[in-house]
Amino acid sequence: MPRQGLYVALIAAAVGVASAAQQNHSREFGPRACGPADPTQIRIASETGGQPFFLSPTELAASTHIMRETASADRELILWASASSEGRPLEFPIPVDSSIGRLTISASFDRQGGTLNIVAPDGRVNPRPEGSEETILNCAHVLTIATPLQGIWQAQVTGTGRAWVVASGRTDLGILSTQFVEQRGRPGHEGLFGISGQPVVGRPATLRVRLDKKYPAKPVFTLISAEGQQIATVALAESGDAEFVGAVDLPREPFRVVASAVDGSGDSIQRVHAPVFRAERVELQAPSVPESLTAGTTTAIDVIVRNHGPAAQFHIVATNSGGPITRVGPRLLELAQGAEGTVRVWVNVPAGRGGVNLTVVATSTGTAATSNSFTRTFAVAQAR
Repeated sequence: MPRQGLYVALIAAAVGVASAAQQNHSREFGPRACGPADPTQIRIASETGGQPFFLSPTELAASTHIMRETASADRELILWASASSEGRPLEFPIPVDSSIGRLTISASFDRQGGTLNIVAPDGRVNPRPEGSEETILNCAHVLTIATPLQGIWQAQVTGTGRAWVVASGRTDLGILSTQFVEQRGRPGHEGLFGISGQPVVGRPATLRVRLDKKYPAKPVFTLISAEGQQIATVALAESGDAEFVGAVDLPREPFRVVASAVDGSGDSIQRVHAPVFRAERVELQAPSVPESLTAGTTTAIDVIVRNHGPAAQFHIVATNSGGPITRVGPRLLELAQGAEGTVRVWVNVPAGRGGVNLTVVATSTGTAATSNSFTRTFAVAQAR
């Protein structure tokens, strides 16, 4: 489930940052600084809807509030934003509807001195009603309200560097999945299937959104930036029970999908789906692959890499959940703009395996790096 991914990303970021601090003694970690951090873990947390928390070793015990709230299976994102404030006050609206029984608002900062103020719909600043829980750390501030008022809350953040602001609620109303899809399948069995990897710049893109259940009113779908700002509204037609599909003009910047509506009380519903999409300039496809692999054998899979951007060198990495990759060739591809090349991956399937998940990733180097992937799950036939 996607909500589980949010929890893992947040915890990985928190523990990883703390571990890096303990190992790196060249930078301070304490009252005057938020400490060193692993950029890869920050990126993973951010792109999966998690939140990096810069914790000192002495603050790990206090982080149980964060872990408990993000571990909830019925948690849905209402807001996700990250921006550089540099002393500028930033304000983020947080719509709370009647289905939300528990609200958590958190702000984390990569430099010391950040502040979070919360304004309730009735105008109260920093309310602490009965049942609320608050955790203030050196570089983070988390507030949970058990029975929040319906209406628009405001998170007011001021920092000296980059800030991450996340709001989530416990509710049975949310986004189940967002996926870019394409028409394919055997003759007579055609349908919309998820694309492999990210959508490609300059190519037609079709988005499918599935909701947990029907909203009280027809939802409006928008694309938002990493800063939480609206980029565009997209027209998706209902194609099934709580399922919507439509063409999308891909933004140039990374984006998330938001579903909004109005409930029976007139309050705004807003749900943000955690994964980040981006239009990439490289595309991976495997037009001819077997439907299944045979246990105890090694099978060669050909993956085509197409470069839709300027000339670049692409590094190829392949992984196989069902066993080792015996060989990949070539591991480097030099591709001009509009050119394509073929990578062959030899997949080893040990005896007794029930399935194989193959992933091939192509990543360019340089300041305008681009990356995309091909993933395919194979059934495994047992050798007779």
